Amino acid sequence: MKIAFVVYRDSLGAVFGSLYAKPVELLRARGYDAGIVCFEAFGHLLRRKQRDLWQKRELEFGDSVDGQMSRLPIFPSRLASHISDTLPVAFWLAVNRSLAGPAILHCGGSLAAYHALRAGELLNKKRLRVVFHSWGPAADEYAYHVAGSENAALGDREARRYSGLLHREEYAYRRADAIVCLSSHMRDYAIERLGVPEERLVQIPCYVDHAKFARSEAERNAQRDQMGLSSRKVVVFSGALHRWQKPEAIFEIFRHIKSRDARAFLLVLTNHTDRALALAEQYRIAADDISIRSVPFDEVADYLAAADLGLLTRGLCEAPSRVNLFSSPIKVPEYLSAGCPVVIGESIGDLSGFVDRTKVGIVARASDGFTDIAERACSLFTASPEETLALRRRCTSASSVNFDIVRHIDTYEAIYRRAVV
Repeated sequence: MKIAFVVYRDSLGAVFGSLYAKPVELLRARGYDAGIVCFEAFGHLLRRKQRDLWQKRELEFGDSVDGQMSRLPIFPSRLASHISDTLPVAFWLAVNRSLAGPAILHCGGSLAAYHALRAGELLNKKRLRVVFHSWGPAADEYAYHVAGSENAALGDREARRYSGLLHREEYAYRRADAIVCLSSHMRDYAIERLGVPEERLVQIPCYVDHAKFARSEAERNAQRDQMGLSSRKVVVFSGALHRWQKPEAIFEIFRHIKSRDARAFLLVLTNHTDRALALAEQYRIAADDISIRSVPFDEVADYLAAADLGLLTRGLCEAPSRVNLFSSPIKVPEYLSAGCPVVIGESIGDLSGFVDRTKVGIVARASDGFTDIAERACSLFTASPEETLALRRRCTSASSVNFDIVRHIDTYEAIYRRAVV
């Protein structure tokens, strides 16, 4: 049985290693014929910068998946309303002989699943099964991106785009052979609002390759010395600076922390370095109090281990939303695996309750202000060395037990077995 992980317009994303490459590596070690196929717009395949980044990705992960990863072209997103991506997916299915027999397409996101389902129907692929990871509500995320809220009024063009995304999302939920939900809120929505049978749903939080992120205290201290931060209290944000991530909050919270603790230092790990630099200037963060870096995936853990506190700014100090309630951001297990406690809002899927129960960070209420968060952060900075070390070890242990992909690969196997019955 062939298993193909389908990556849709995200082959250069920061989550590629943990969410695609590592599961394929583990499945191949168990004897499965598993691989990765990435569908990207023509421009990504032609532009030199993107080509170079993909070549680095092949060098980083190619051996671990025995070279079973490839990229194929699809149409630019601006043409989505005119030409369906189902067509290039169907072409790939038609010419790929390894998919002629029983096969599973494990899709990243509902849109990838929609095109895989439609392509399979177009070709009458009766032995093809489609499983997908629902990363979040695609239509609501689009509304948040263009209007700042999932409930905001949209213009005619944006409303048509929203309706199209919602249709594809619901189609994928109702037709897929199995769906991996990131949170209980997402699972309940699928059952109660979309009528998805409970037996087709599996709940797995956003996981991480724990061994890749865990660092010893000696490694942590060496990294801090190398960066010249041994005497500083390092606040880190790692990830993209999309609108729903509330990037302004990173700098606003840090400014409040800095006003209370002169040792505070802000480390921003992002590919959106221009945006981060502009915000640092806007919030008047001194140059010797901040470092903004774009680093390869395999170096992220070193920097996270150097930090004293990790920020997850999406959903902070705001009312619950579907975008956040459905989510399970990978930043949280990455921070925790590296021994870094986290600041999180109270309505981030099931993670807010987890952080609260396991005492691995700060859960901010919607009614809290950034000053409240800063005061609680600074209380961590004044803890004794013994208390700080105990907290770091608690973070690492909590992530290992709950978010390590190695602990979830059995569930994948069970999903695949049920799907092909």
